[in-house]
Amino acid sequence: MISHQQPLMFRRNGRLSLPYVVALALSTVVVAASAISIIQCSTTTNTDGDDSVIFSVGRTYPSRQLEGVDVIVVRKDGRLETLGQTDSAGHFSVSKRLLSEENSVVVLFCQERYFCGAFRLSELDLPAAKLRLIHLAPLAVP
Repeated sequence: MISHQQPLMFRRNGRLSLPYVVALALSTVVVAASAISIIQCSTTTNTDGDDSVIFSVGRTYPSRQLEGVDVIVVRKDGRLETLGQTDSAGHFSVSKRLLSEENSVVVLFCQERYFCGAFRLSELDLPAAKLRLIHLAPLAVP
């Protein structure tokens, strides 16, 4: 799991730099959004005034929900804030107030062996959203 306390440069264990990973995740979303078979997103409308949004994270092939996906908010200054991980049903609930903070830019969904998925917070209709679905594509199809 990535911590917001880690620097934006290289990590000690020799993994890729964080700016590269974020750029890769965002470019993956742009490319994948043009190919509906890679990432599929949908929404239901919130009519009960709930102040949280539920993210439901699955995989594209074979289709099933993903447990243990890291949910990370990227801030304008480049800091990362790990919000937690999806539960056994692939769900993660987060306060709309936390996501609508002025310095929040992107929500990332990352798990090993999958391309990261992301939502740009400027493009989410947070007041109306209750559920957001996202499917992550595997790095290699078995």
